Amino acid sequence: MSTVANVITDIRVNLDDVDSTRFTSDTTIILPLIKKALRRAENIAIRKGLEFVKTRTTLTLLEDAKTVALPALFKRDIAMYYDYAEVPKRDNDYFERCSSGTMWRVNGANAEFKTAATADTDYIFWYFPYIDFSAYAVGTTMPWDGKLDDIIIAYVTMRLLNLDEYDANMELELLADMETNILETYGPITAMLQESDGYSKI
Repeated sequence: MSTVANVITDIRVNLDDVDSTRFTSDTTIILPLIKKALRRAENIAIRKGLEFVKTRTTLTLLEDAKTVALPALFKRDIAMYYDYAEVPKRDNDYFERCSSGTMWRVNGANAEFKTAATADTDYIFWYFPYIDFSAYAVGTTMPWDGKLDDIIIAYVTMRLLNLDEYDANMELELLADMETNILETYGPITAMLQESDGYSKI
């Protein structure tokens, strides 16, 4: 597993600055850009629904309860399942207008169900977790098993090369390039469907 320090080392190699003569501080110059790159990469991956940023857990709705706490590191929901079927999520307007039914909504830090549980009930909950990149330090392990390390290194290297003469257009190009790289590497692969000529008797 790579750490932020490993990423910084690779960035300095790309910059031909292994002796830290140009960018003298890892923590005040390079680390903040890595944090920003990670947050932007995470947002891209979530918007595109990439698999490696998803996770799942079991939420247990207790008997007679209608709410259960969402995971502490919950950022955005994907789906809720019970007994091999998806439980529909509803917006607040729909939820409030219905007197009963099988449905749920996000209510603050909880998942709220329309009908109270008749017994302790386990739900499978898929979601995007929140990662606190602000807490990252040089010794922190990089997220997502290092899948985006090379893309982060390339992005931060170009940001640093553009640091002296900040160009907003260049920043937009770098962000677009990051998104393209992530999607080309980890975007969903569409299955190729073959048309059948139909059933033929032998």
